[in-house]
Amino acid sequence: MPRPKKSPVVEQVLQTEIEAVPESLNVEDVLMSFLDTTPDGVVLLDAKGLIVRANVSSTRLFGVGNRSKLLQKSLASFLDPSDREEFGRHLAAANHHDTFDNVSYDARVRGAAGQIRFVEISFGSTPLPNVVSVFIRDVTKRRNLEAELLIVAGEERRRLAADLHDSLCQEMSAVHFGVASISRQLPAESPPKLRELANSVTTLAESTVNHARTIAHGLSPILTGDGALGYSLQLFAKGISDIHQVQCVFTGEHSDLPLDEDIATQFYHIAQEATSNALHHGKASAIQISMVHNANELVMTVRDNGCGFDPSTPPTGRGIRFMRYRAGVINATLKLKSRIGRGTEISCRTTHMELGPK
Repeated sequence: MPRPKKSPVVEQVLQTEIEAVPESLNVEDVLMSFLDTTPDGVVLLDAKGLIVRANVSSTRLFGVGNRSKLLQKSLASFLDPSDREEFGRHLAAANHHDTFDNVSYDARVRGAAGQIRFVEISFGSTPLPNVVSVFIRDVTKRRNLEAELLIVAGEERRRLAADLHDSLCQEMSAVHFGVASISRQLPAESPPKLRELANSVTTLAESTVNHARTIAHGLSPILTGDGALGYSLQLFAKGISDIHQVQCVFTGEHSDLPLDEDIATQFYHIAQEATSNALHHGKASAIQISMVHNANELVMTVRDNGCGFDPSTPPTGRGIRFMRYRAGVINATLKLKSRIGRGTEISCRTTHMELGPK
């Protein structure tokens, strides 16, 4: 689905509309008559983020009966609390046109009845002084479809993992035991190079079996039962250390915490992606995966000592998008912190009400 139109184009069209009408008409009325034709929610905000105008689609999006219930309300108040900080940063940038970059980002809107809608928010400029436009596209149906695709992908991963474990791993184990048996039965007078070769093949076969098992577990970790996520992350960290020859450790509090399997699965794959980014993009030699639970929330953090990046121009690769999406699927929040030469920290947070039964 295409993203909302870039605001300079919208501004140009609006300016054309304004110039084509008599001077007696109110400029804001002309703006809203044009914006009422779009299916996306569009609101005009003052410098403080208060709604001064709203189109018809925005009333449906926010679940209010008429526009008057939106006017002079803070747009941030309709967003999920975890999305308000980022909204504030974009509003500040939009109020300073020299730093405005027409960025679009994902957020969640809470309607009047408490229902959550996933939206795409894009800021734009307007011909009006000290007024910015905000385009809000409802992407809830798309997100639900993507969630179903994740379920299908998860089922396929489980099938591949079962095939690896039940066929390849078993066959490689047979090869390993066979070669080890041959090595033990070599005559005492066998050439040293032959014994060395047999021992090397035995070691390689054992390593291949372990590697295949690690891949199978990574594709479909067992994430049901108390403490399953912590245990799986421990195995994952050990596998990263062994395979990539880096220091990767897991530290967890309340590792026996019962979690919904969907939440545990998304947390696990976010840790996988963050670790992969640290290794391949950050060139990290040390990675720490930690999990902390308190009375209200569960937080998983992945820190590395890699090259980092400039937070004012964060990376836009698929890895970051996938992690943000996975967090959104379970109604969690994802935050990135980084400094050039000082590594990166990625944290995923979900609230206590979304955890599994105790």
